[in-house]
Amino acid sequence: MKIYIYCSYQSSPVGFKLGTIHYDSSHEQDYIPTNKDIEPFVQKSFEEGLIKHVHGKIPNKNKNIYLVKKLQNTTIDDEGNAIPAYINFAFEFDDVNKFDTFLNNLKSNYSDNEQSEHDLINVIIPDRSNKDFALKINASILNNFIEKLLQKNTEISSSTTDIDKYKLTIELRSTTDYSDKIAQLFNLNKNLLKKENTIYIYPIKKNNLRKLILLISVVLVIIPVIIVILLKIF
Repeated sequence: MKIYIYCSYQSSPVGFKLGTIHYDSSHEQDYIPTNKDIEPFVQKSFEEGLIKHVHGKIPNKNKNIYLVKKLQNTTIDDEGNAIPAYINFAFEFDDVNKFDTFLNNLKSNYSDNEQSEHDLINVIIPDRSNKDFALKINASILNNFIEKLLQKNTEISSSTTDIDKYKLTIELRSTTDYSDKIAQLFNLNKNLLKKENTIYIYPIKKNNLRKLILLISVVLVIIPVIIVILLKIF
């Protein structure tokens, strides 16, 4: 699993900078982010302020993503002071079954961002000796968080759907229709983008797509007939 971090803390000399780390359950030392292997879709999702949350299949890729933004908590700086920390994470999966387990456990264990913040408290460690990011990630805290979400629970049936696993779901911070902006940002076909309040789903369900194609076909058949009738009348 690849994890994207877009984190910072008060008075950081670097500020927000996108980096990646690779999850390893046996990793004991703190994770040091790198700026390698960054997926453009993820970068755009972090940098676009309208976007609140993203999960599902990355368009044109055999990868699934769970991205959450604007978690906030406190961390301890180099001098032992408690300071605000700002947390943005994305978890990228090559295995759709692991993504299914992760998402199902997430829904079961977390109802809001406050609970996520509680389990990820102190995950950010200020480290001004790291010139690129000025921070590192507490491996123990992050690994415990992930391991809990990757555990199979046979007593709980999967609540995820094809929309969760095989579609892309983007949640915005506004109810205003930004379909054009979202389609342009991610190079999506706007006609296959479905808006539900603040949620955008891509693509629309296959049965809805079939209905759309059928409707277009019917219209194309009816129009010539109407033209012929009008020509006969006039």
